[in-house]
Amino acid sequence: MSKITKKIIKGSLLFLFLSFVFISEIQAQQIKLLGGNNFSRYAFSPDTYMGIDWDTGIEFRIKSNLKNGLLIGLGLEFSLNKYLGFEMDILYSQKGCHSQVFRADIPDRTTDYSLNAISLPLLLKIKLKPVSSPYVLCGLECSYILSKSDFGYILGGGFEIKIQRITFFVEGRFYFGLKNIMSEPYPVESVNTKSEMLIFGFKL
Repeated sequence: MSKITKKIIKGSLLFLFLSFVFISEIQAQQIKLLGGNNFSRYAFSPDTYMGIDWDTGIEFRIKSNLKNGLLIGLGLEFSLNKYLGFEMDILYSQKGCHSQVFRADIPDRTTDYSLNAISLPLLLKIKLKPVSSPYVLCGLECSYILSKSDFGYILGGGFEIKIQRITFFVEGRFYFGLKNIMSEPYPVESVNTKSEMLIFGFKL
């Protein structure tokens, strides 16, 4: 991990801690129930790993593709005013990737990798209207994958509609992992997680 990345992570963790302290002083407004799909993949560095099969002498390469998994969780939403708020979630998601192996540029086989993750996103929410409205999300996420931790940024948006006392919502989130989740540099220099989430739910 580079020094710049370490500084970004340290600064982001400080922001995460201060934000938790700040919003703990605000009364929780709504409880959220979330569920949906998590489309994730590994971001290799370099983007496509290339090598030589020493038994056959044939060049091969590995490409990472999206893998579909389950996402469920709970959240608390804190309102600062009619347009601005914070959200804290705890999510269980199935991450991983669908890898395609090519030999001499000919598809050879596919391999699925699956990882179960517990994630803690902290998000800033900006609404365009006071009640039923489109909204924008941005924030940070810490997650625990197997015996490793991960950390990254979240960007997203959605739409919510209030029907009597229940608010229904649909949103999309994009997660960009900053940490290298590999213990050893071989066969690629680093592996980062990336996810595209489609979430449905309601608030009480």
